[in-house]
Amino acid sequence: MYLETGMVDEKCKAVSAEYVEKLAEVEKRLNEVRREHTKAVVSLRQMERQLVREKERHAEKLKTEEEIFQKQLDKVQNQLREVETERNIVMTTLRQEGLLGKYKSSRPDALSADEVSTSTQEENELDTVPTKQRTSKVTVESVVGDLQALTAAILDDNASSQ
Repeated sequence: MYLETGMVDEKCKAVSAEYVEKLAEVEKRLNEVRREHTKAVVSLRQMERQLVREKERHAEKLKTEEEIFQKQLDKVQNQLREVETERNIVMTTLRQEGLLGKYKSSRPDALSADEVSTSTQEENELDTVPTKQRTSKVTVESVVGDLQALTAAILDDNASSQ
């Protein structure tokens, strides 16, 4: 019996030692996994902070670009209004002085009767249409071209009368 008890104790110690080794190995792996998990959490938080900073930076950049674009748009709209005002003043002056008819008749590409009535009709419509609606019908290039041609006609008229 003593022999059997000794063998049982030995087996028990061997099994116990084996389980102690397995437990130590499991604890070691658990600690490694915890360290990896902690590293992953730290890395994730860093990435989240970086993403938030980039998002804020992009939002600020977009806001700045929108402000710049709006300022440029306002500036161009003001210039367009000024050009339209100047054009309207010149056209009114020419109508009052009767030079508009001289200009149209002295143009190299003389307008036919249909074109004259159409252009006169369009001018009358332009006078009744508010400025903002007129913007779509009259381009800046056409206004500049008209002004250059009118200036040339006036200078030619002045030169011939002197």
